[in-house]
Amino acid sequence: MPSSFVMYCHPEADLSKRASIGKGLHDGFMAFLADLDSQVVQRISGSKTIPFTLSPLFGKVSRGARAKERRGIEKLVRERDFGDEGLIRAGTPCRLRISLLEDSVGKRVEGILRESGEGIFLSIDDIPLRITETVFTNESADPWVNRKSYKELYDDASPSMRNITLQFATATAFERSGGSLPLPDPLLVFNGYLDHWRWFSFVPFSSDFTEVIEQSIFLADFNISPVSHEMDYGKQHGFTGWCRFLLVGRHHERHIREFNTLADYAYYCGTGKNTSLGMGVTRRV
Repeated sequence: MPSSFVMYCHPEADLSKRASIGKGLHDGFMAFLADLDSQVVQRISGSKTIPFTLSPLFGKVSRGARAKERRGIEKLVRERDFGDEGLIRAGTPCRLRISLLEDSVGKRVEGILRESGEGIFLSIDDIPLRITETVFTNESADPWVNRKSYKELYDDASPSMRNITLQFATATAFERSGGSLPLPDPLLVFNGYLDHWRWFSFVPFSSDFTEVIEQSIFLADFNISPVSHEMDYGKQHGFTGWCRFLLVGRHHERHIREFNTLADYAYYCGTGKNTSLGMGVTRRV
């Protein structure tokens, strides 16, 4: 069952903002899990496709409408930054969002976190972050907390909507021809979702849906901005903002449902590369 939960935490000492996204974040989360249950880390490490995503450290959440009358865009989620300086000061409230894609891993991770309670620590670059609360329920007001089974995602998807909008909340980019593409190519966007779906879900998709992606999904409108982050292996370029995608032509109801299923699934699997390092956090609006 795909699930998404949020850890509320704060650093015990000043933490570099640069460390809040990238390999240090990933390694800190894996070390955190290893201290609680080494077997779940072995299961994650043995998977050919990484079964989780991470956000960077988020600040307070705010919501704001953007061009709603002209674009038809619902309220977007905006994560407040930590100020202009390069540090997240000790004691600053932070949020870390984790999504889990594989059922057995998700159940075990949630179980050990519930058993651990409050006051546990996750370290990034040797700076401990005290976990004060972990929110799992989709009744939470936090926009990044939810859960749905693969069957529910498929059954609840619209069989008629051909126009969907996705918000890319953190830097998003794709691997292409040995390089990086910081643009929302529909082929790369939806093939990525489909690959994750087919790997983790037992709910089958049409065998020809790859052709639907190639021939019938187009970028109809967008408002994106370039962003970059310094990571351990160099500067990573990407984009944030929103994009509207359109399914064109005549299609069977099954294909339309699958189009909408993948748009909803993006919330859990993320978009593009380095989704376990804080990139590609996505939601449908």
